[in-house]
Amino acid sequence: TILTPSGYKPFGDTDAGEFNESIVLSDYLDLKHLGNCFAIALFFQQGLSVGDAVFGNAIQTVLGYKVKQTMRNPMLEATSPSDFWGRRWNVLVHSVMKRGVYKPVRKYSSSPVAASLAVFIASGLFHEWLVHVVFLHNRPSSSSTSEVLLGSNTAFFVWNFVIIVSEKVL
Repeated sequence: TILTPSGYKPFGDTDAGEFNESIVLSDYLDLKHLGNCFAIALFFQQGLSVGDAVFGNAIQTVLGYKVKQTMRNPMLEATSPSDFWGRRWNVLVHSVMKRGVYKPVRKYSSSPVAASLAVFIASGLFHEWLVHVVFLHNRPSSSSTSEVLLGSNTAFFVWNFVIIVSEKVL
């Protein structure tokens, strides 16, 4: 996020998050690290919500189209991972992914699990493109600790798929 380069860590420093070091699960489950991640994610969601509101109101005012709310306060009101991804986080993209990926894969595989995995992989690949091509393409080189690891976005979305499948099983 925009706060990352400034070292914004409201819950203090942690040992997690450096790409050049080995991953230690206990560092990532540390309450300070989780708190920092939540705070950054909450600010990111609020930024998207404000942009959504400004852009939506402008379209509604200028063109007269009624615009749906894209974010439904997922960070604070979601009751489960499925509720977060399916009904609250970026509802516009959810409907595009449902029509463009989920339904076609479901039609040919008849497996809701395979169709869901395809959606999360597609979302991960889109975010890889967004971060690496759109945001980092002309960025000057910096140290390896501040660069985004290729594949990390897709891994994040596949991990969330695993969480949602686990939620359904349990």
